[in-house]
Amino acid sequence: MTAEPLTCVLVDDHPAVLDSITRFLTAQGVVVAAAVATGEQAFDAIERTRPAVAVVDMEMPRLNGIELCRRITDAGLETRVIVYTGYADGAHAADAVEAGVRGFVVKDAPLSELVRAIGMVADGRPYIDPTLATPLLGGLGEIPTGLTPRERELVEMLADGLTTEETGRRLGVSRAATQVRIASVMRKLGAETRAQAVALALRRGWIA
Repeated sequence: MTAEPLTCVLVDDHPAVLDSITRFLTAQGVVVAAAVATGEQAFDAIERTRPAVAVVDMEMPRLNGIELCRRITDAGLETRVIVYTGYADGAHAADAVEAGVRGFVVKDAPLSELVRAIGMVADGRPYIDPTLATPLLGGLGEIPTGLTPRERELVEMLADGLTTEETGRRLGVSRAATQVRIASVMRKLGAETRAQAVALALRRGWIA
């Protein structure tokens, strides 16, 4: 049985950026359902085509990336949002996470990273560009040796096979905040997957 192709809507107010990204993603097997220049056009395209992912520029006139994400969430649409930004300083990152943004990719990164991010986010996993990780996760405090009790609790939930939603309910935080916390723990452990994070925590004796 053939897997469903990845689908996305692109929004950026620079035609050359839209054209180059559309060509690259299409060559990589990603179906670009629409490539548009404004947040309003993007929302209409998302309502019409229901893609797995929307790749949005952070700074757009009238309806920016964060506001577009809020509108998508408020409308009950299942499309997950990746912010594709030229700013690597993490500005507005906290607001973006609260709005439900699932991925952050900087425009300086190779386009192959955008393809990777689309695949991860479509699969329900967050993606944070390494250059944005420090400002985005900085509010969670400095990284200590070992795991904090809260982090240990989170990793133990992952070891038990709980989903992001179930973990968030147990922790009493939103799904987006749970994704950020999981990403933070994975970064601390140097893990590329959740399963690897659990294995490393067990190996180091940080969870039983």
